[in-house]
Amino acid sequence: MNHEQETLKKLETDIDLIKKAISSNNHDIKRILLAPTFGSFFFFFGLAALLLPLCWDFMINRYGRLSSIPTVFLVLLTAISVICLGALTIWKTRAVAKAAQKTNPKSKWIDTLEALSEHPVFLNQMLIMAFTLFASILAVQRGNPHLVVPVVSLGMAVVFMLYQVSFLFNEYTFIMLWLLLFSAFSLLFPLFTPLVMTSIGFGGGFIIFGIAVYDFKGLKERHG
Repeated sequence: MNHEQETLKKLETDIDLIKKAISSNNHDIKRILLAPTFGSFFFFFGLAALLLPLCWDFMINRYGRLSSIPTVFLVLLTAISVICLGALTIWKTRAVAKAAQKTNPKSKWIDTLEALSEHPVFLNQMLIMAFTLFASILAVQRGNPHLVVPVVSLGMAVVFMLYQVSFLFNEYTFIMLWLLLFSAFSLLFPLFTPLVMTSIGFGGGFIIFGIAVYDFKGLKERHG
């Protein structure tokens, strides 16, 4: 075997090892991102999305506008909203870490988050979210706050579609279709205020989705 053939064979071996490493990494990430991993998170996210907008809408309707709400109530509602957001963020991070440890007992949560952040799907998700945020801010600045809900709903639907197509997550089909249909419905029929529409679309949808994908079998095995 001449030098060129040895080099070519070594190159083929290296490529094969790289392909196996990428495939293994994608498999691990897929197991971490399975919907049952986040079943309880989706449920409580939906619960927060159901209750918090209704509270804000009630206070705005009672006092006429946001700036007229008494400071004590405004601070209280803001604090509760921030605490809920922080708690949900920690909850999701712990769910990812727990799923990563099941996949690889030696894995640390920071390593898992770093691997996820470097995946092309995550980078594309960031672009979609950035565009959604830009479009929402533009809608408010142009005096069309009723467009925020359909824009955000569409952006989230595209994110779930991205994960579904990339990792063949069929369980994400329900929430993807729900968000797409709700985006169209809220755009064509803005029957309520944006906050109430948020409560209906995101709250109702994610509560149903969280219950549907929750790992009740695993819960029974852990406590049975």
